[in-house]
Amino acid sequence: METNEQAKQEAIKKAWGLDWLKVHNKVDAKGRLDLYYMDLVSPLSFSNLYKTDFHCFPVALENIISNNGWIRIEPDGSNLPKDENNWREQERLYEACNIEEKYKFNKSLTAWEIANMFNGGHASHYKPTEKELLPVY
Repeated sequence: METNEQAKQEAIKKAWGLDWLKVHNKVDAKGRLDLYYMDLVSPLSFSNLYKTDFHCFPVALENIISNNGWIRIEPDGSNLPKDENNWREQERLYEACNIEEKYKFNKSLTAWEIANMFNGGHASHYKPTEKELLPVY
């Protein structure tokens, strides 16, 4: 299983498509290309690029940094969520999904339940959920 960084770099490579061979040594760790090197990009790709004042990157990478709020679990499980409380008393503060199982989602989970799902091969990502706020009045 690949690490988070390897998976991220593979997503960047895929998003750049055929232009990757020309830009791979010019893009930063976030997959952005300095506008100075725009001449390396195929004119057919221009419409699929998001441009800022200094960089451009494929539209597919717009959420690459945040991964849409999901945390990809490292192969060794080192970044699984940890709760300090006894597992039976934990609040259900997480969602989990498994990419290999066609994005099967599970909601309202404890950290302990996510660890069990990961160890059983049923969770590849998780994200904290927002605790609902009670009405003020």
